[in-house]
Amino acid sequence: MKQVPPDIAPLFDNTTSLKMLGHLWYSDKCLGDFVKNAEGKFPRPLFAFTGDHYGRKFINAKPDFFERSGVPFILYGRDVLKGIALPQGAAGAISTSDPRSSSFQPQKGSPTIQSDRTFSPRGRNG
Repeated sequence: MKQVPPDIAPLFDNTTSLKMLGHLWYSDKCLGDFVKNAEGKFPRPLFAFTGDHYGRKFINAKPDFFERSGVPFILYGRDVLKGIALPQGAAGAISTSDPRSSSFQPQKGSPTIQSDRTFSPRGRNG
């Protein structure tokens, strides 16, 4: 990344390097590409994304409490909330998610892509 995108420039204060910002941008791009690809293959996908820890790199030196301590948790499906208005600034984190979400079960015969890496000791499958 050679310069800060104009839409976030007012928030950026050089406490994070452009190289790190580029890494964050690239991971975001890859996740977006994955979702776009899967939406083209499956009729009504539901995605669940989470981080494994709170943020460690920020766009400036003064992240708010939620930015500093929240572990991101995103549920996304193109039409999942169709017709439902969320409050402005709605956000979720692991501490606010239902622990039963780890037991979501697809309908019998539905194609799934899943990973149990998070639930295995030291990140090892099996």
